[in-house]
Amino acid sequence: MWKCLTYIVLIMQAGITYAAPITLASGGKTSYRIIVPAIESPFAGQAASALKKYLQQITGANFEVSNDATTPGKFEILIGATNRGLHAEGLTGMPGTFSIRTVGDKLQFSGLEKGLLYSVYSFLEKYAGCRKFAADQTYVPKVPNFKIGDINFTESPIAKFRGLHYPGPESDQEFLDWHKLQRIDDVWGLWGHTFFKLVPPSKYFDAHPEYYSLVNEKRIPTQLCLTEPAVADITIQSLEEAMANDPDKIYWSVSQNDGGGQCMCARCTALNNKYGADQGSLLTFVNKIAARFPAKKIVTLAYGYSRKPPVGLEPSDNVVVMLAPIEVSRLRSFAVDPRSAGFRADLEGWRSAGAWLMYWDYVAQFTNYQSPFPNINTLRPNFDYLLKTHPEGMFIQGSGEQRSDFSELRTYMLAKMLSEPGADTRKIETEFVNAYYGPAAKVIHSYLRELQENASKFNVRLDIYDNPVIPYRTYLQTVDLLKYTSAIEGALKLVKDNAVMKKRVEQVLLPLQFALLQQARFYGIENNGVFVHADNKWTVRPEIKKLLTDFEVHAFNTGTDQLNEDGLKLESYLAEWRQHLAAG
Repeated sequence: MWKCLTYIVLIMQAGITYAAPITLASGGKTSYRIIVPAIESPFAGQAASALKKYLQQITGANFEVSNDATTPGKFEILIGATNRGLHAEGLTGMPGTFSIRTVGDKLQFSGLEKGLLYSVYSFLEKYAGCRKFAADQTYVPKVPNFKIGDINFTESPIAKFRGLHYPGPESDQEFLDWHKLQRIDDVWGLWGHTFFKLVPPSKYFDAHPEYYSLVNEKRIPTQLCLTEPAVADITIQSLEEAMANDPDKIYWSVSQNDGGGQCMCARCTALNNKYGADQGSLLTFVNKIAARFPAKKIVTLAYGYSRKPPVGLEPSDNVVVMLAPIEVSRLRSFAVDPRSAGFRADLEGWRSAGAWLMYWDYVAQFTNYQSPFPNINTLRPNFDYLLKTHPEGMFIQGSGEQRSDFSELRTYMLAKMLSEPGADTRKIETEFVNAYYGPAAKVIHSYLRELQENASKFNVRLDIYDNPVIPYRTYLQTVDLLKYTSAIEGALKLVKDNAVMKKRVEQVLLPLQFALLQQARFYGIENNGVFVHADNKWTVRPEIKKLLTDFEVHAFNTGTDQLNEDGLKLESYLAEWRQHLAAG
């Protein structure tokens, strides 16, 4: 369906031509069968179906699927622990570990739990040249004569939990499995900010205000009072009930609510003073809860007021600390940025305390999904900095189920980092842009590079809660926005006859138009503003009317409905603009 990319073909051809190869298909026909265990095996059927589907697309041949109760043959592709005796019995590691190997004329896929399915997708990627660029684009080469050489490949996931919060992983199961990702619900019983899920103020506050924070000598339901004995008892009871209903889940969050308002009562303050941080009361509480559930992982956030590690207090063995660098700048990697020195110190402090670490990182601008956000160059160094600590888990938060500036590109790049941490980021980016934008790729590449390079010239903060007005004198000056917009409008003409590509380029254009609109509101009656004075009256500049109309059309064409994390709808945004134009 998709245009074949020359460089992928070359890679694929190089990757499947070896001395004394195994011929899986010749002339669109095959002698091979796919063999699964006769005894039902988790994921074996899924793995076999996926392999059959893609091998048929690659070669044109029909690969029959049989179980191992059939008579053994010479030409077999073995999925999981069949009775053929070639399964990797000694395979060890965390769930998701897998191996792919050739033994004589046979090809064997082995894996721990879902690793069996991962092994098939890794084979398709690594040895057949397939790519899962996005939920709406898979690249499959056509190779009627498909040969492989000797393979002996084993891989383990980079962490036990690997979450990526963008539309592709949220909506498409194959994209998720292809890149060895997980949804929160796959392994979490409770996620995120959970204090009020465990001790809901709607149930307890009126009768027991002492269960909640004392702030300025007044009890308020912002956080929990972590030294009130009944709070621990209720938390344990809530967890027992939840775990009984979801016994297979591994991770259970016992974490502060979003925002501040931590308890400042005498007992909580004493613990915080004793251990030199607000984690004094929090970690003491979490350790107490964790002691009741030794077979589960109890996760608590180190976030905002609780990010600083305590001194002289260590997390219990089944406590995982989820460190969330929400405050750091995104223009330069927090591995080296002087502005991020505090975060680095806190991370090292937690490591020194012997904490099992997870990370909750942020890669989108949450106040304005449709705004240029030049953080592409920091994705790899930030990821590598966190990965070197061998984390228990990685959760990377993008724009959730909503599209945002280059969300598809970020999704693919981050998915590849999570599944193949050593992969070449520049190659990944190039491969994606060429495939996803087709004839417009050269222009998109140029825009991405120029925006990143322009932003890197300025020693400014790039915040996940910024807006496009803040950098109006630096990397989003009007002259640059107009130049970028003109270039992408030119790219749109290159794909005008391809509805799919046209929609994708429109998605690139939207953040630039949004930035121009927001800056025009800021400029008001000045140059580049909304209004112009002519014939003794103020009127709306024609360029702004056209820009707003074009933005609405492109947003409609791309299905863009929500503009920020707080749920601002496109309809509300446009209504506000029309009211502004009418009021003058």
